[in-house]
Amino acid sequence: MTRDLFPKNLTNEEIVELSNLEDFIGTKLYFYGSIMRGDYLRHISDIDFCVFTENTYAMKQKIQLFFQLPDESFKNIIRQDESQLAYGTKIKCKKYIDRNYEISIYEEKFKDTVLKDHNKGIILSPLNIIFHIVLKILYYFHILNKKMYYNLKNGFYNKNKRNHMFVVI
Repeated sequence: MTRDLFPKNLTNEEIVELSNLEDFIGTKLYFYGSIMRGDYLRHISDIDFCVFTENTYAMKQKIQLFFQLPDESFKNIIRQDESQLAYGTKIKCKKYIDRNYEISIYEEKFKDTVLKDHNKGIILSPLNIIFHIVLKILYYFHILNKKMYYNLKNGFYNKNKRNHMFVVI
């Protein structure tokens, strides 16, 4: 893979590793969140991406093998937008390995719904980017607690008609 197919904030090492992951699992990685919005902060922000597959169990096993993750590291998730429930699996790699990746796995049939939701709010004004960065700094330096951080962050998106529900099971 060439560098221009990955978000610009990734290091060369991350690009090589994620390109190798794509080759290993045989499908494209779809990036979303701060890495795509412009409020990504190295060593603070996570790198969110998702994959779509016909067999989520097999994909989970491939990702688990690639990163040498324990089985219990994956959590089932449900997300709901205006029209559909989407079921999947999520892993926050930072808890288990020295990578700040957050990976979601969904069935192929949920691809349009999930990508549509992920693409909402990607383009932010400079003022909104500053708001997100300040919010992150306040949270990561323990000035805001987790509940307050997520309430402010989610409140911002809900005001921008990005209404959906996301639950970790």
